[in-house]
Amino acid sequence: ELTHAMTFEGVELDDTGRPLAWRVENSWGKDACKDGYLIMSADWFRLYGGEVVVRREFVDAETLRAWDTLPTEMRDPWSGINGYARVC
Repeated sequence: ELTHAMTFEGVELDDTGRPLAWRVENSWGKDACKDGYLIMSADWFRLYGGEVVVRREFVDAETLRAWDTLPTEMRDPWSGINGYARVC
């Protein structure tokens, strides 16, 4: 089960627009990492990442159509982060 949240605040993209790294605010507070922030590589997130919640306004139309056509049981409204509701 996921145990805490982080806020992605910025992204570094390669020449093709693919993410290389993100600036992340960690929920552990300002004493963790560097004043509460860290740089997370795309490779690290692919290997260790959990769940990402993104507001619909920031998701492309093709992905939204795919999400909206999933069966209800695959769009479970509960997040893996200690039972908090997923906002989509």
